[in-house]
Formats: sequence, structure tokens, C-alpha cells
Amino acid sequence: MLTVDNLMEDFTERQVDIIRATIQLIADEGVHNFSIRKLAARVGVTEPAVYRHFESKDDLMIKLAAYITRNWHVMFNELDIRPTSFVEQMRVIFREVMAYFDDNREFAKTLLSTNLIATDSGMTRELLRLKDDGVARFTEFVSTSQASGQARSDVDAESVASVFFGTVWWVVTVWLADGAKGSLVDQWESTWGVLVRLLEP
Repeated sequence: MLTVDNLMEDFTERQVDIIRATIQLIADEGVHNFSIRKLAARVGVTEPAVYRHFESKDDLMIKLAAYITRNWHVMFNELDIRPTSFVEQMRVIFREVMAYFDDNREFAKTLLSTNLIATDSGMTRELLRLKDDGVARFTEFVSTSQASGQARSDVDAESVASVFFGTVWWVVTVWLADGAKGSLVDQWESTWGVLVRLLEP
């Protein structure tokens, strides 16, 4: 199972505690209702105590985005993807990501929040870099599989990556909107079966 926070050299332990509380607060009340006052109350400290660890609210949100980015990279680095078929590698990648979201629902709600990247800010740019990095990695993966004949070559690799990432976003968003009922992994499996058939040579 994927884990997080095992590569947090860029954050102090207290910063991680505050960032985690920020994720929980945004998941519970939405980013528009977020405030340092509410955050301080949730953490059990004063507002000035929060500002001893973050220069400003913007600094906190930028570090939140950096934290999300780092966790995302840790997730992929922990995946045990051995030299198996293209289809099996994709199955492992997406099943583990869905299992992680299932176990960390607040993280999923925060990461997939459209309001979180609705403004032009350092946080927005960090999250968009995360999206671009994910698409670039998956595009390269698909291209390699096409070159080896494991995936159909008459489709654009970057478009395939966008379709897969968009489908992940949709499946997780609908699951969260429905109160996160049932297993996200199980709900993903039926969608996955359709997607993979579109790429089989």
C-alpha cells in the first residue's frame, strides 16, 4: 500500500502537522471557507503561532501545494512496477493510486478541488506543474509501450494520457460527491476495463 510523509525533508514536523490540518479543513469546509483563524483553532494554537511556521497564508498554501506534489512523487516512486506487460503496469499504477485515495479521502478531496487552483498564485502554479509532470510521465510510458508494440500506435500518446488522467479525476470526483460510498478501487475496475481495451493493439 502506498504511504506518504516518508520523504519530507523540506518541511519541519510542525509544518507537516499544520499542513495536514489544512488539508482536513479544506476537505471539510472547502477552500473558500478556509482561514488561518479556523486553522489555528483546529490545530489548538493561536494565529501568531501559525505564522511562526509560515510567513503568510499564501506561503502556507504554496507549501501545501509543494507537500501534495512531494507526496504524489513519493507514491509513484514506491510503486512496484516490474518489467511486465504494458497493461499490467497500468493496472498496478492506477489500482494503487485509487487505493491510496480510498484510504486518504481528505487528501483526494483537496488534490482534486477545482477551487484550489482557481486563482493565479504560487500554489496554482505548483499544482499545475504537478499535473504537467504526471501527463508527461504517462505520455512517455505510453510512447514506449507503443514503440514496443504493446499498445496501439495509431493514437496520440499525450492525448491518451489526458484521457486517462481526466477519467481518474471524474471517477474520484463522482465517488466523493456520492459520499465516498463503497470501494473506489472496485468502482475504478469497471472503468479501467473499458479504457484498457481502447489501447490494446
